[in-house]
Amino acid sequence: MVTSSNYKVIFGMSEEKYKTKGKNQFLSNGLNHLLIFFWQKPPTDSFKILKREIVFDDANFLPRLHFEAYIKHQLNRKFIGYCQVAYCKRYAGTSNHSFMKKIRLFLLFTSHYYVNNGKMTHTFSIADPFNLY
Repeated sequence: MVTSSNYKVIFGMSEEKYKTKGKNQFLSNGLNHLLIFFWQKPPTDSFKILKREIVFDDANFLPRLHFEAYIKHQLNRKFIGYCQVAYCKRYAGTSNHSFMKKIRLFLLFTSHYYVNNGKMTHTFSIADPFNLY
């Protein structure tokens, strides 16, 4: 159960996600760890809960890039929490993420994590209430 805390973002993590989806759990976890290392981002998985102040400044939506890249550059990791979640099989519909779409998203998101030798050149308008980097 998630209760009020000092966390600004809470990521739900499921140990059974890839097994439930019928995928090789060892390979899937390995790819996730590779992305976490490559992008130097916090571990993420099934869902996220966040405080509105993280992404809105009055009525303005602040992130101009992939949400997890935004979090990486704007929020100190001590404000990120985790909780276990149950992952169930999809009951209807199919994913629209083909292999090629995943490759395109990977290339796009990589530019969000690294620009100009690992330093983001994008400036953000968010104030610094969260002890940001």
